[in-house]
Amino acid sequence: MRTLFELCKPRKSVFDETKREDVLNLSDLLEGNIECASFFEENYTTGGMQTLFDTAFNRFINQGQTGVVKLTQSMGGGKTHNMLALGLLAANPEFRSKVMTNSGKYKSIGKVRVAAFTGRETDAQFGIWGSIAEQIGKKEVFSQYYTPLSAPGETAWINLLSGDPLLILIDELPPYLENAKAKTIGNSDLCSVTSTALATLFSALGKAQLSNVCLVISDLKAAYESGSELIRNAFKNLENEVNRSALDIEPVGSGSDDVYQILKKRLFESMPRADEINLIAIAYKEEVAKAKQMGLTNIADKLLLVLCINFLCDCFAIRCNVMCDSI
Repeated sequence: MRTLFELCKPRKSVFDETKREDVLNLSDLLEGNIECASFFEENYTTGGMQTLFDTAFNRFINQGQTGVVKLTQSMGGGKTHNMLALGLLAANPEFRSKVMTNSGKYKSIGKVRVAAFTGRETDAQFGIWGSIAEQIGKKEVFSQYYTPLSAPGETAWINLLSGDPLLILIDELPPYLENAKAKTIGNSDLCSVTSTALATLFSALGKAQLSNVCLVISDLKAAYESGSELIRNAFKNLENEVNRSALDIEPVGSGSDDVYQILKKRLFESMPRADEINLIAIAYKEEVAKAKQMGLTNIADKLLLVLCINFLCDCFAIRCNVMCDSI
């Protein structure tokens, strides 16, 4: 019987002290800092992620009813990662068949235009709308909304975004809006102007002219619940606008084994088969049974073993056939 050390082969990246841990953001996507092959090799595709892929790509072939997707995650993780995965698949068609279960349905789609904005870029000179316009090569189309900064209307958004399939990713808005609240524009501020611009964008995405455009945004609920009273109102108003038209998707299922699967895929290059795991669990059972006969263990040890075996089986995402009660 092979040992766990022999059966579980960790990835070399696990021992690389220079490798960053889960700190990628949309800026890395825009700057081309993510290597697609290694990204998808080390990451598990959850059910929520697959739903996100299908929702977005259905839009790209003009078959999706939902133009706005809101990513929600009660446990605080997965939203940015899902955006990165979708952005990479949109821009790199050659990886779709390796990751997407319904990739054959979208063979007609080539490289999709991708525009992304992270709220960490608090100094965006021409606002979110200017950043999106620049990324899709139409910066001059919105020139009238730059000086002073003003919110484009629904028709303006339609004129800007129409054309080939387009994916828009907006993440980490809270720091941007917090900073924008302090920037005065006429009798208002940049936070209010931004909220208006996004509200008209959400509305525009419901029009037939933009039926091949998909926008993915992370929810703001946690931010406005903990923020100041002043900014809470702005967040709530914007969240309400999102909720009118958005489909909610949870990237990591809170009631599933997604976390186990994610960790397993991230940490190990190869894993043992179910029958090999069973052999090890049974061996533990037999050794403890011997120890019990020799008076070297007690009921507390038995319970601890049962927990260890169950944990081992859960980590490998299988059900062990060991009858723990017979120990």
